[in-house]
Amino acid sequence: MGSFVLKRAFPRTWQPAALDLNEASQKGEKALGNAIGDSDLVLIRSQEVDAAGESGLLSVAWTHFQSVIDLLASVIARLAQCGIDRVVISADHGFIALSRDLDTHRLVDAPAGVMGATKRRVFIGRGGAPNEATVRVPLASCGITGDLDLVVPRGLAVFRAGGSKQFFHGGLSPQELVVPVIVVDLAQAPQPQKLSGRSALPAGESPRGCSPPISFSKATCLPAMWWSGSWPAPEEA
Repeated sequence: MGSFVLKRAFPRTWQPAALDLNEASQKGEKALGNAIGDSDLVLIRSQEVDAAGESGLLSVAWTHFQSVIDLLASVIARLAQCGIDRVVISADHGFIALSRDLDTHRLVDAPAGVMGATKRRVFIGRGGAPNEATVRVPLASCGITGDLDLVVPRGLAVFRAGGSKQFFHGGLSPQELVVPVIVVDLAQAPQPQKLSGRSALPAGESPRGCSPPISFSKATCLPAMWWSGSWPAPEEA
């Protein structure tokens, strides 16, 4: 789906580089640079958070969420070395993650005798009798042309539509609707500086274990990058 959308959205003469997070994370700086080429736009997709949340093992998934953030920070650092100077991090939706499954009294019947599609947190379609446990919103009121309605359960309730009752999204709660957008301006680390010098020793003496001249490289690291989250910045050299 991602590649299809990219081909339709951009002219053939200007195609962005498209990778997924798992693929990008396995490439070193040189391989990642080759994959990017001379593209003006790089799109890196990630489905790891959704996959972990939907796994049914949410107690383990919490640790995985943080691992994905750490992996994303690592890939961004490599992108900086490949000449990328701005990164925009966003998501297609939020989600609700609970400490335990919803009780049965929070399961709501989906609209009956109607045409449409039902997910755990939303029904999209036409018709259906009013239900005090749900809220109906015409799509036209959201700026979308058409005669379809959104029907969503109130509060944390979900429709009887299968799937996890501990991790879900698609409803109208702030947790599901608010989408984060983080813009990071990157600075490329300078190339290591090779320094050389000669030791000052009495005539005829040499340092034990080596002989002058002595050469070494000055260690460098990426400058600290400012985030709206809590990712650790690299230590200064």
